Amino acid sequence: VDGSVNKTDKSKLMHKLEERVKSSKPVSRDACAIDAMFLIRTLVNVPATFGEIAKLVLTRLLGFAKRVDFVCDSYKTPSIKDIEHGIRGSDATHTNFIISGPDQKRPKDFNASLKSANFKTALLHFLVKEWKRTSYIEQIRGYTLFVGLDDKA
Repeated sequence: VDGSVNKTDKSKLMHKLEERVKSSKPVSRDACAIDAMFLIRTLVNVPATFGEIAKLVLTRLLGFAKRVDFVCDSYKTPSIKDIEHGIRGSDATHTNFIISGPDQKRPKDFNASLKSANFKTALLHFLVKEWKRTSYIEQIRGYTLFVGLDDKA
């Protein structure tokens, strides 16, 4: 061990495991666990405001099943990603982001902003706060939504 960054390719393990398992698609879905950043990164035509983003993400979530677990990563610093960004000369990780409300415009390059741990953390906290508003009651009625964020669910 020389102290340099050593990353593993987790997908190789997944391919080996998939070779050993035979499976078929489920007939129905009662519950679904969704990786927060995976879902957010799949958004196309990202709306202009954070409030519209919150509505879109919630609509997508509730389309999976009647019970949805929205699982958010924690972004601790320093991390391997911080080191990689530092090597490339990016300082986005250290920029503080404040999302003040649903009418706030998102950054022009939303995907570039998702490279910042601070931005992702601010976005996830905004989504949870936004979905607690009474204006979402009717949309969420009939569903069970759990959000795992930081050390809380």
